[in-house]
Amino acid sequence: MMLNADIGPGADMADAELSGVDLTGRDLGGANFHGGNLAGAILAGANLAGARFTAAGLTDADLSRANLTGAVLQGADLGDACLHGANLRRADLDDMTAPRTLAPGAILRHAYLRRADLRDANLQMTDLRDADLEGALLNDAHLDGARLAGAVLRGADMTGVRLSDANLENAAMREANLESARLRNAALHGAVFLSANLKGADLCGSDLRQVDLQGADLHGALYDGDTHFPRRVDPVAEGATQIGPSADLTSADLKGFDLHGRDLSRADLRKADLRGAYLQHANLRDARLDRARLHGAIVDTRTRFPEGFDLKASGVYAIHPKFSFAGRELRWVNMRGVSLAGAQFRKADLTGADFSDAYLDGVDMRSADLTTALLRFAALDAADLSGATMKGAVLDSASLMDANLSGATLRWADLTEANLCRANLEGADLSGAWFRRARYDKTTVFPDGFDATQAGMILT
Repeated sequence: MMLNADIGPGADMADAELSGVDLTGRDLGGANFHGGNLAGAILAGANLAGARFTAAGLTDADLSRANLTGAVLQGADLGDACLHGANLRRADLDDMTAPRTLAPGAILRHAYLRRADLRDANLQMTDLRDADLEGALLNDAHLDGARLAGAVLRGADMTGVRLSDANLENAAMREANLESARLRNAALHGAVFLSANLKGADLCGSDLRQVDLQGADLHGALYDGDTHFPRRVDPVAEGATQIGPSADLTSADLKGFDLHGRDLSRADLRKADLRGAYLQHANLRDARLDRARLHGAIVDTRTRFPEGFDLKASGVYAIHPKFSFAGRELRWVNMRGVSLAGAQFRKADLTGADFSDAYLDGVDMRSADLTTALLRFAALDAADLSGATMKGAVLDSASLMDANLSGATLRWADLTEANLCRANLEGADLSGAWFRRARYDKTTVFPDGFDATQAGMILT
């Protein structure tokens, strides 16, 4: 069998057993990996232009920053793989299986992704312009801020997909299933939603005036005063519901809905499902909440409730340092800028949570799941993150002085310019993590074999 050192451009590695192989930065342009097993392989920064991975197993592989321009990955299995910043321009990914893949910032322009399985994938800020995603599975995928202008999404299943602030101009979504999709503030000029399912979709802040909504199902879709519909579309007649003061939201499905800062005074929310909704700074004064379900809704000191409302009995989660979030499920929760120094998050599920600019000094996050969480510029000094799972987490410019990260999983995490002075990373998994210009001192404890200088860190 060809040795690792001999694998190069044009190599024929069809059906090869290459699980866990380290080919970081290697030139493998045009190589053939058809049917091979590359589970857990490290291909970060490798040149894989024109390579063939048809029917290959790439689960949990690291392809971050790899050049896969024109590569063929038809039928490949990339479940749980990392494609952060990878270039897949004009790549063929038809029938690919890639649930839970981490690919923020990846370039997939003009790529073929027909019938690809991208359920629960992290595709935030990806470039999918003019990509073909016909029939793709994008259930619960995260595409916030993604560029999808001119993309083909005909018949795609996008139930629960997150597309806030995404660019979908001139995208073709005929007969797509966008039930409960989040399209808040998305750019939709020229998009085609012909016969699409938009039941329960979040259309707040979206401009739909130049959108083809012929035959689209808008029943239960939610909009606000900043949503603009085509002249011939009456949202009320189509069954959509407006959010605002005195709104009729009886029995509305608002589960996990972002109502941050919303004025819902005097709104009728009887029997509404508000479980897990974000109600920070929301105004619910004089709202009717009889039999409304609020368990797990996030509130703060500025949330206003009707007089006599029993906050404790409602089961809401109140944002203040003394409240314990230990063991709770808070996936994709919006905690930007919160002040929760010393708060308890032990063993909490914080997958995808946004703690950007949050003040979290001394917080207890032992064994918490922070997979793909956003902690940009967060203050985490003296925080206990021992045993935490932080796979793909973004901690650029975060302050982690005196933090305990022993035994934490930081695979593919971004710690660019983070402050790790006096931090303890003993036994942590740092494979594939980025430490460019991160600071450390002589008391910082790293795992055995870790070279801080080689990782691009700065000794202070």
